[in-house]
Amino acid sequence: MLLKLRKPLYFIIACMVFQTVILAQDQDAIYEITNIRIVGNDRTKEFVIHRELTFSVGDSLSYLAIDSELEKSLLNLKNTSLFNFVTVEHHPVDDRYTEVLIVVTERWYVWPFPILNVADPNFNTWLETKNLARINWGSMIMNRNFRGRKEKLGFVFQLGYSKKVGCFYDVPYTKKHQNLGFGAYASYFQNYEVVYGTKRNKRLFTRPTGKSKEEWYNALYLKYRNKIFVSHQLIGIFQDVVVEDSIAINNPNYFGDGASRMKSLGLKYVFKDDHRDNKSYPLKGYFLKAEFQHNGFSLFSDKSFTKLETEVKKFDKIGNNFYWASSIKGKFTFEEVQPYYFQNMLGYSDFVRGYEYYVIDGKYALLMKSNIKYKVASSKKTILPVVRNPGISNFHYAFYLNAFADIGYVGDAYFNNNLLANNTMVGYGVGLDFVTYYDKVIRVEFSTNKLNEFGFFLHFVQPI
Repeated sequence: MLLKLRKPLYFIIACMVFQTVILAQDQDAIYEITNIRIVGNDRTKEFVIHRELTFSVGDSLSYLAIDSELEKSLLNLKNTSLFNFVTVEHHPVDDRYTEVLIVVTERWYVWPFPILNVADPNFNTWLETKNLARINWGSMIMNRNFRGRKEKLGFVFQLGYSKKVGCFYDVPYTKKHQNLGFGAYASYFQNYEVVYGTKRNKRLFTRPTGKSKEEWYNALYLKYRNKIFVSHQLIGIFQDVVVEDSIAINNPNYFGDGASRMKSLGLKYVFKDDHRDNKSYPLKGYFLKAEFQHNGFSLFSDKSFTKLETEVKKFDKIGNNFYWASSIKGKFTFEEVQPYYFQNMLGYSDFVRGYEYYVIDGKYALLMKSNIKYKVASSKKTILPVVRNPGISNFHYAFYLNAFADIGYVGDAYFNNNLLANNTMVGYGVGLDFVTYYDKVIRVEFSTNKLNEFGFFLHFVQPI
């Protein structure tokens, strides 16, 4: 019986050895890219797409390397926010040459985006009062792909609680160098009600007669993208802010020294190293950011303010449909006593989940977040009926169940009426994330905190 099995066994072993040799030869094979063909870019210039590729015509890549480079380039193209769907694949011409085919479905680029937001740190704070007078409304008319070069041109018209007009123009890179960019932003802002201080980690409001606060904000910036994932930005900022005298009387430290006007010339540097698979809702990769800002160049400024921020985020897939995310962010200001106008550590754009109703001012802050999530459902492509334009009708969606835990700390050296400062804040809970059309994220969370408070909270940005 053993003799009868030997021949089939030898045959199987020989086949396995043969397949291994062939596979090794394929992996060692070198493909030269002879052509890159792009389909579907009716508006977007080809050089914009080529800028996101990690390879070019004439490059030689191994069998293993070419798939890796195609995947990196695919993620880069998705993160431009220019396309609803992208495919990148290669088709060998023979055993030496291959062609790359890129198929994109462009988005609709010109939108009169409606402005409908609340004049509070977050939506949950507004829900405490549901005061319709504290809603901003208007429109932002934007072209996200001006001239087909990924340039952004926009105008802002806002009424309601806060009045605002503004315009901006962003050029991500010039065609000649494709690593240098520039932009400009200008706005006028007017408010009748002003937050002049905080007490027990709640904001204090005053509403004098007339225009309580007016602000002119102007910025010019240069961008340098020396690598696919790495960028540098240098921003020059000029602000001129005026408030009514009664605000400076209520809080002499609003601008400092009882002043009711502040002119500030500042300079900001921003470094980013971004390897996320999706900027709007990442599942894999990492993100590094460092930001240094100084306001108060003496010839044009009344007050001095210097701030350093650093941030690290990590995203991993840890199992079938399970994902892990974590982040740590630090903020530090250098002045011993700084104007209230610059104090916005936690409770604004950054917060410990479970403490949405509080603001914590101070000199420095540390925030750590962690999430574990499970993908409940998703679709690669869904088509809206009736709508014929593929830039509008084609979309995707996904649902994620998640559990989270956050820790935060704010150091406050000179205020004693904000009890959450100089104390560790802990928040944790569970939630459901909905990711969909045009990078939109909707999160419903149930959170509790160290104060034994709990509740449901609604957010419209990615959790980490």
